[in-house]
This record gives sequence, structure tokens and C-alpha cells, in this order.
Amino acid sequence: SISSIENINSNQFYDKVLLNPFNVLLYIHAPWCSHCKSIEPILEHVASVYNKLNNDSNTPVIPTLVYRMDGSKNDIILMNLRIIGYPTIYFFKSNDKSNPIEYDGERTAEAIMTFIDLFIVN
Repeated sequence: SISSIENINSNQFYDKVLLNPFNVLLYIHAPWCSHCKSIEPILEHVASVYNKLNNDSNTPVIPTLVYRMDGSKNDIILMNLRIIGYPTIYFFKSNDKSNPIEYDGERTAEAIMTFIDLFIVN
């Protein structure tokens, strides 16, 4: 099945995350991380929900894009992101890209979407 989440690497980070005019949820994982394997389908669901919203012209909210980056292969220090373990999830608000917010809530689709909605509605 086609993934709802686009993979990006550190070379694309600047353009895809920092320069685009949208909100970005960045999911940083490692191939050997077992917790990542369990959160993948949850994030796929979240991404598909926001992709639908993004494509709906009646939606008043700023689009939210979900990207996946392999932390073991990419030097993410370019953003000074704190990566203590995997998975690590950061939200980059469309109008405040220099202050990403780390997600540390429950690993459920509902909790993650509630977190995103806090920032996209206002």
C-alpha cells in the first residue's frame, strides 16, 4: 500500500520542513527501533486524515504535512533538535518554524491529532 507519509532526508529538511508555508509533523525513527514499528500505523492514519483535510478546499485550517526521517542515517543536528531516543516527533508550526515543539504525549492517533489541532486552529 502507498504510504501517506513522505520520507525525507537531511538534504531536503530545509526545503520540506523549514521553508514550506505549512505545518509539519516530523517523525524521526530508526530501523532497529521496536517502538517505531508500533507507532508507524498510527502515524499513517494521522497522515491520511490530514492529507484528506489538506485536499479539502472547504477546510479553513493551514495544511499539516507528515514527514518521516531516519535518524540513524541523517544528521539532524542541523536544526539542533533534541533526539534522546526513537521515535521522536516534532511539530513545526507554519508561522514559527524556528521553535519546533516536541510531542511527548500518548502514542495514539487521537492524542497526536489533538496535539496537532491545538496549533492549527488558531
